[in-house]
Amino acid sequence: MEDQGLTQVEFKDHLSVRKIAEHLAPVSNFDFQLIEVEYVKGILLKLNPRKAVGCDNISQRLLRITAPAIAQPLTCLINYLITSCSWPMVWKCSNVIPIHKKSEETDKANYRPVSLLTALSKVFERVMFDQMYEAFRCKLSHNLSGYLRGHSCCSALLKMTEDWRASLDRREAVAAVAVDLSKAFDSVCHSLLLAKLSAYGFSGRALQLMTAYLRERKQRVKLDNTYSQWRTVMTGVPQGSLLGPLLFNIYMNDLNYFIEGTSLRLYADDTLQLMPQIQSPVVLEYIINSDLQVVCTWLQHNYLQINATKTQAMAVGPVNYKYTINLQDNNIELTDSLKILGVTLDERITFKLHIQEQLKKACAKAAALRKLCKCIPQDVMIRLYKAYVLPHLEYCSPLLLGISKGLKNKLEDTNYYILRTILRYSSSVFYDFLLNLAELQNLETRRQFQSLVILYKCLSGQGPEYLSEFFNVLNVNYNLRGASTRLMLPSFNLEYMHKSWTYLITKLWNSLPTRVRECPDLAAFRRALLSFMARL
Repeated sequence: MEDQGLTQVEFKDHLSVRKIAEHLAPVSNFDFQLIEVEYVKGILLKLNPRKAVGCDNISQRLLRITAPAIAQPLTCLINYLITSCSWPMVWKCSNVIPIHKKSEETDKANYRPVSLLTALSKVFERVMFDQMYEAFRCKLSHNLSGYLRGHSCCSALLKMTEDWRASLDRREAVAAVAVDLSKAFDSVCHSLLLAKLSAYGFSGRALQLMTAYLRERKQRVKLDNTYSQWRTVMTGVPQGSLLGPLLFNIYMNDLNYFIEGTSLRLYADDTLQLMPQIQSPVVLEYIINSDLQVVCTWLQHNYLQINATKTQAMAVGPVNYKYTINLQDNNIELTDSLKILGVTLDERITFKLHIQEQLKKACAKAAALRKLCKCIPQDVMIRLYKAYVLPHLEYCSPLLLGISKGLKNKLEDTNYYILRTILRYSSSVFYDFLLNLAELQNLETRRQFQSLVILYKCLSGQGPEYLSEFFNVLNVNYNLRGASTRLMLPSFNLEYMHKSWTYLITKLWNSLPTRVRECPDLAAFRRALLSFMARL
């Protein structure tokens, strides 16, 4: 039954809807505004010409090329749709492409469905997204990290691991539970979502337009040149759309209002629960189990289901106490590591297991390239290396800023071996020569560069607030050029905080020349930082 057989009106007394009303001050109604031709033209010119076409066979490349000619009529059409609160039926049809994730290719559970939407619908979605994002940005919890500007897997993991280190530095007990949701995007209840939007301040007309967007969507599966029959989508937000991730964040946002004892990190359909600032493991265990029960109840009331097979738990740091974590009347077995957002985190936060896994992937890709090195020009091989090998060596690399010297050397040695063998050089060639040939710096320098860019974004208001809170400008009693951009070095008691990203990046930042720290914008900072680091 569509939306569990309930309408938007019947959800007005839903637990989540009431909680939203309690936590938000009275807000003015949000409504979609009419747009100008130049704005639509700008959207058209930014379309990615390499994206696949939808079921109407109109490509984004065509829309981009014809932008000067079609901007005016398309603006009139979109303004009419906003005024009439309607959404064309053909724009609600999508081809679903199954993308293989891992393991056996014959198991349908190992595929991720990605919707190929029509190109024109993406333009209208961009219009709606920009207006909704500005309206909801201040209402979304800081615990959300998925699909938000300035946020990433790396920023979410940095926040999490820095909180772990800070708690361990204070000799507090820390445990984490990584909760995975089954088919979360496909399980969103339309009527409940609309009721939540109404509670957040959507006007009646805005709700009508969102209803037109969500209801009566159709999709079919495309496999090579074979298509299934069209099926009506009863629940969920389309994966591969612009609005889908934002609507999912809005749908999940009120979960934060129910959790009080633990710290919650939400990234798309991965929900991580952790508990800092408690010194007693017994109290920590009780609070985590209590809040896990709250999470399970909330998920049940919001028609979302936990994937028990992918849910993990881990005690962080040196622990003698054996935790018992309960989830839906079942015990979660504690492990020595957690796989979260593509990164394997071990209980001592050394990243040793993560580095081993990434080196294995990088070497596998390099082995495939070595089979082709005799018939591929050197410049092409370098481009293939940068596209297929290097991303494994520096995935979420700012996390690795404080790794041990042995792990740093292992990363650099493996990178040297890969470059030397795929470019067909003998063992006598120097690492610096290969890096210059590929126009790259070593991995450690690249980690420092990426970390400093993240810090600059945080200090300039372009990064996540939960990272910006880690840094404080140094207060000085004398007027000295550059002193106003120096940061206060965090204090520490144990090795955990001494090797933290916050501590190390603050030291790096303070060591930069004043002219680099005081760059007026991100582009200028990148250029100045590249120039400075190239001379080191």
